[in-house]
Amino acid sequence: MELSRDRRNVLPLSAFLIARRVRPGDLVGVLLPRSWHWIVAVLGVLKSGAAYVPVDPDYPDHRIAFVLHDTAVAAVVTTTALVRRIESLVRPVGRGSVPLVNVSDPAIDRQPSTALPFPAPRQLAYLIYTSGTTGQPKGVAVPHVGVCAVITAHARRLHIDEDSRVLQFSRSVFDASVLDMWSALLTGAGAVVPTEEQAHPGPELARLIARQHVTHAHLTPSTIAVLSAPQLPNVTLVVGGEPCNAGLVDRFASDRVMVNVYGPTEATVYVSISKPLTVGSGTPSIGSPVPGVTLAVLDATLRRVPVGAVGELYVGGHGVAQGYWKRPDLTAARFVANPIGDPGNRLYRTGDSVRWNRSGELEYVGRVDDQLKIRGFRIEPGEVEKELLGYPGVVRAVVLAREDHPGDRRLTGYVETAANAAAGAVDPAALRRHVAERLLEFMVPSALIVVDHLPVTVNGKIDRQALPVPKYQGGTRYRAPATAEEAALVQLFAEVLDHEQVGVDDDFFELGGHSLMATRLANRIRAVLDREVPISAIFGDRGHQPTHLQNHDSRGPGRGVPAGSHRSPLRRSRRLPGSASAGTSDTTQPWSRTPPGVLVADVVRRCWFQGQPWLRAHAVTVRILWTDVTTLVIEAWDVPATEPGQVAIRVRYRLYRMTRLRLRHG
Repeated sequence: MELSRDRRNVLPLSAFLIARRVRPGDLVGVLLPRSWHWIVAVLGVLKSGAAYVPVDPDYPDHRIAFVLHDTAVAAVVTTTALVRRIESLVRPVGRGSVPLVNVSDPAIDRQPSTALPFPAPRQLAYLIYTSGTTGQPKGVAVPHVGVCAVITAHARRLHIDEDSRVLQFSRSVFDASVLDMWSALLTGAGAVVPTEEQAHPGPELARLIARQHVTHAHLTPSTIAVLSAPQLPNVTLVVGGEPCNAGLVDRFASDRVMVNVYGPTEATVYVSISKPLTVGSGTPSIGSPVPGVTLAVLDATLRRVPVGAVGELYVGGHGVAQGYWKRPDLTAARFVANPIGDPGNRLYRTGDSVRWNRSGELEYVGRVDDQLKIRGFRIEPGEVEKELLGYPGVVRAVVLAREDHPGDRRLTGYVETAANAAAGAVDPAALRRHVAERLLEFMVPSALIVVDHLPVTVNGKIDRQALPVPKYQGGTRYRAPATAEEAALVQLFAEVLDHEQVGVDDDFFELGGHSLMATRLANRIRAVLDREVPISAIFGDRGHQPTHLQNHDSRGPGRGVPAGSHRSPLRRSRRLPGSASAGTSDTTQPWSRTPPGVLVADVVRRCWFQGQPWLRAHAVTVRILWTDVTTLVIEAWDVPATEPGQVAIRVRYRLYRMTRLRLRHG
């Protein structure tokens, strides 16, 4: 997308928000799926003088309700498909009527495109929620000035300009999305927005990168680990979010610019960047400070430590956040007075242990507290433990990261049952479902172990070293494969999960699988069985088991796609209402309600005139996701998209105009 082209959409949206009494300094929720809509919505909110609060449609309902209540948003920008769900969540907030702004509302186009004042540098730009130590997520309040500083330095360092194309890989609720979006928009570069299926590491992402000629991508080491160097041709790689190992550097740094960055959300995206990494250079450092940032390594008495000595990292400069939203106690504990600089300045206490090397770069050592990083995601164990303790019969819980196999770090939970609880009163599978309904996907432990008593040390603390090694087991009796194809799939499941035996009814996630393992499984199925299985099929309602993937192939007619197959974006514990049957059929029947969290683009009136010629030129395969008496939302796939979000929107709007629908499943 191009900022100049979409300015005509941004300013009317700003005027629309202002007409609904959104004022400078207010907070506006942005609850949208991946698409160019999201970028336009953020720009519209910022132009109005408000700050945006990103909310992921894949969040559990109670998490969305918490964020909307905690921020007391002045409005929520969303889509038709999500309006009903948000209405039910906003209503209990108790603020009266919160305007829900539909990005497809034709009234937006009738608003004036009047230029609006720029916000003040210290004015709030966004509020992003991270995992909280007390069991509740906490909002990090970031001003405009920090964003401008880091993007300017980033673009200059990595030579991002109008000829560049920047992958928008990160989800909006992570601050890496700030880097992705603004490094494109503030330099005139192209912003390449993937669909949900394309946003998982694998062949779909690789095809998008090649087709769109992506030049810059910001990815976590865990994401890069499941890709190959040829899948990222000529891409400048920015690696961050978790420690990067020497093996990844050796695999990817030989024929590209590759840098390692470090930074907490509380300091605006990242605060340090390494020199370009080279093959054979070993474990990369987290680099030296970017312009405008102060990095200090201090001991327990807040004095500087010498080169080579380990201390805690403190960050200062323009990028330091204002603090935690409505959490003055936590803000005071983490944003402290600068003991080594000018009076009145603040430093953010990161909780990370680091040391300076003799090259003037920082080396990451670990954490000084219990905060975890799993596959690039920041997790406070206390938030997971709180949900475990909310399950009937659980009296104590502990959550930690285990690395029982090198390079495979997994979140593991242990719970102690009540002394009077009957045997089997706490079922691990039921406990997992309970947690999955309340936490984000990456916060759900890969293994949950139920014990009568958690081991303790002589001091009465939980003895983490004595906790049992998890045994990943399916919740069903073993059933052997009945066909050669089932046998092949079972073997691939066992290979990826590192199990000696997997039954055809065993659940991928109960056996310890997670999102990146799902990517590896899809890659192995493609390599061994020559079948294209979407990642979302593994996450679908029935795709967890080998037997339900045997007929799955997303490559179109004649490839054995079963009726009712799920091509939905990645989600957890969500069920789509159904799909059209295989072959050709007519349907005008509505479903009674909007399924919660359906990730779809919406019907956009202004795309109608653009969609007609495109639809005449291409055959499109579709599936109904949701409809009522006025609106139809469908999904299209296997289309030669140059701009995935816009193509999907055009297809949906064209079919909305039809009176009868001929749906052909490939």
